Amino acid sequence: TEIYTLSLHDALPISWDTSICGLRSLQQSATVQIFGMLQEKETQLHGTALIMDLEGLCLAHAVQITPKEIYRMLVCIQGGLPLKVTAIHLINYPPIFFGIYFIAQRFLKAKIRKRIHFHSHLESLHEYFDKEMLPESLGGPLDMQSAIDQEFMGKLLREDKHIEGTGKSSNNA
Repeated sequence: TEIYTLSLHDALPISWDTSICGLRSLQQSATVQIFGMLQEKETQLHGTALIMDLEGLCLAHAVQITPKEIYRMLVCIQGGLPLKVTAIHLINYPPIFFGIYFIAQRFLKAKIRKRIHFHSHLESLHEYFDKEMLPESLGGPLDMQSAIDQEFMGKLLREDKHIEGTGKSSNNA
């Protein structure tokens, strides 16, 4: 299983600053990443595990994540895309996240609900992932440069430029 991380703060490659990027732009970026993941043979064969670091999630983020948007995201995760999500691991989740999750639960299939893991500390995350594979921000030994698959990032950047060049990408909220 391939491992992909998403972070709302600057420690990991993906950061969501609501003053310059709305939810729609974030979703477009995620779509590019998903299609990049689908090009990886390991992901096609075994699926992917997501580690979502929610440190920094605040009201500015939460107000953009409406029930309609939650539903849209969950349709994709639960079969709208040809990507098998084997697990979703959540860390550093603030209390405001549980309001979002409370709404999301209503739309989650039991199969996906069982794949969601909440980690109140990194030690419980390490029960699922070898620490040697993780960046320092997740309790592993790798600096961020070493933790990022440079070949994969190159593919994503080329794909993003391709989409931008076709006029199908937008920075609008």
